[in-house]
Amino acid sequence: MNEQPIRITRRQALGTLGAAGAVLLLDSVAPAAQPRGETVLVVGAGVSGLAAAQRLRARGFDVIVLEGRDRIGGRVATDRSLDGLPLDLGASWVHGHRGNPLTRIVRRAGLDRHRTRYGKIVRYGSDGTSFDAARTRRLGRGLREVQQLSAGFAAGNPRASLGDAVLPVVDLTAESPEERDDLLYGVAAEIEHEYAADVEELSLERYDSGSSFRGNDHLLPGGYDAVPALLADGLDVRLSHVVRVVRVRDDGITVETDQGSFAADRVVVTLPVGVLRSGTVQFDPPLTTAKLNALGRIGMGVLDKLYLRFPSVFWPAAAHRLGYVSTTRGAWPEWYNLALSTGEPVLLAFQAGTPAREVAALDDAQIVDSAMDVLRTIYGPGIPDPVGHVITRWERDVFALGSYSFVAPGGSNADRAALGAAVGERMFFAGEATSRKYASTVHGAYLSGRTAARDVQRAWRRAQ
Repeated sequence: MNEQPIRITRRQALGTLGAAGAVLLLDSVAPAAQPRGETVLVVGAGVSGLAAAQRLRARGFDVIVLEGRDRIGGRVATDRSLDGLPLDLGASWVHGHRGNPLTRIVRRAGLDRHRTRYGKIVRYGSDGTSFDAARTRRLGRGLREVQQLSAGFAAGNPRASLGDAVLPVVDLTAESPEERDDLLYGVAAEIEHEYAADVEELSLERYDSGSSFRGNDHLLPGGYDAVPALLADGLDVRLSHVVRVVRVRDDGITVETDQGSFAADRVVVTLPVGVLRSGTVQFDPPLTTAKLNALGRIGMGVLDKLYLRFPSVFWPAAAHRLGYVSTTRGAWPEWYNLALSTGEPVLLAFQAGTPAREVAALDDAQIVDSAMDVLRTIYGPGIPDPVGHVITRWERDVFALGSYSFVAPGGSNADRAALGAAVGERMFFAGEATSRKYASTVHGAYLSGRTAARDVQRAWRRAQ
């Protein structure tokens, strides 16, 4: 016998949002022909799973969401351990406000937004000296030259990595050790942090083959977790149910968890690439060869965060970003001034790829010390110690095993399509990694969930 559901009520979903959050942009009217008695299981209560479940419920399906964590949201998570200050551990930005479906949800819910102006940046060399105008212009020209020359490497070499092209071009074009370090800083901050991977891990031809919405990027000062909370409104979500096996038979689905088994007519699987690749969830019958091949060409990146809270602001108060050029590749190159959005003296630092993995192996005190070494190089030994910190280690999270997906050498968006393809009429897939246009984003996850729900409904209609 399965335990009673943990149903996410409207009051719970809007608990941190206030009355303004009561206006939701969710499906609310089921079609005339309703699939009564048709049950769909959704594996995962991240944004893709919640979006699929919400749409299926609105279309008349009985839906149960199975989630291994003790919370909803997946890779959208907000920490409030520092005196209640909302600090997003995973997704932080609503990217491109024009046409982005999340923009409508955020606006209708009355959530606060804060625009990030990426051009308002102060960069510093390895000795702590700030860039002058000439060095800034040289960096911009150098990165454009690296991009242009690297593009020529792609022809006829589909299995080349971006690093195969970029790194030799950096060595070729840099006229001094300082310029080389500047260019490697630019590669880290503008490419590796964007795609959560080393350039050596990224496909030269296809690493940037997705699309984006136009407009500004916005932080949500109240916490990004408001978005999954809204999407979970009224859903039957079973938390702390770790899925072990997904069995597909001609007459239905069985999903085995550590809390018991669930039977249904269909299932939507929204597991991250890292978990699918790990084999911790078994599929019976096994995943198709096409999916396994795709998993070999879609990587799972890592982008980790370090939040430092200080007694007061000692960095340039008007800067949105800070950049640091290290003589060690990838050592704390990118910082964000969250005092502008939170009103509190907080800096957010990023690490991606190999540097992130190396830092994750350290204890908290060592991580904070390494970041403070950078800040003291820039601002002097007299700056205060942080009064609090928050650190992520996404690759060690057993329910994620990384931050978000990327296209590896030899891969393409066709692999994302293969990951998202239904298996027969009963098993469907969603998640940011299955989005051909908007992978690695929350809106990509959201749209993929809605697409999977549509495909479930079509399968049900075909069966009638």
